[in-house]
Amino acid sequence: MRRSSAVAVVMLFAALPAGGAQTPKVSREENLAIRNAAGLQLLVATENTDPTLRITLPGGAASFPVLFPEHVTSVKHGSNDGERLYMFSPGERGQRPQWRRVGSSLEYERDFPGDIHLLARATLEEDGVRLRYEFTNRSAVAYDNIYAPTDPRLTGILHDERLERTYVHHANGFDLLASETPDRLTMPLDRWLPARYLA
Repeated sequence: MRRSSAVAVVMLFAALPAGGAQTPKVSREENLAIRNAAGLQLLVATENTDPTLRITLPGGAASFPVLFPEHVTSVKHGSNDGERLYMFSPGERGQRPQWRRVGSSLEYERDFPGDIHLLARATLEEDGVRLRYEFTNRSAVAYDNIYAPTDPRLTGILHDERLERTYVHHANGFDLLASETPDRLTMPLDRWLPARYLA
């Protein structure tokens, strides 16, 4: 990998029920909080030093953290072995990223070993949040892959154990994340879980 590449994840919340769940109290950087016309709110969650966002549904129906990203792994050209560049750790330790607000986005930058640079941007849109990672290789080493999964910690009314309401955006539109595994809806949970899907 010599040029920048980006990964985008879109989370939609239009069909979620309102009311019922408690919104946890979270320390906030209020100057960075963004709210759209529908009342969806995006802000930096400060309970962790490592990059964490908090998304609050309209009316405070639910709130959840998003590990942004959960980890970063690279694969050098010609190798089959992944090298972990970053792994999320909960709590307060080390140095926080320098978050900034740019329009309807929250973003930060950081450098990883091997001279890999990351620009992470979360943009609040009218129907959800678009998450984007842009990696720049500033070294002479070529990479075949850099992988940075996002981890939304969905609990309460957002918990979707069998992935019945979790959608992913493809070039031809939205589809259920696990649509290619229809038997997940009836298989015993000890066979289904833990489930990890890559889209």
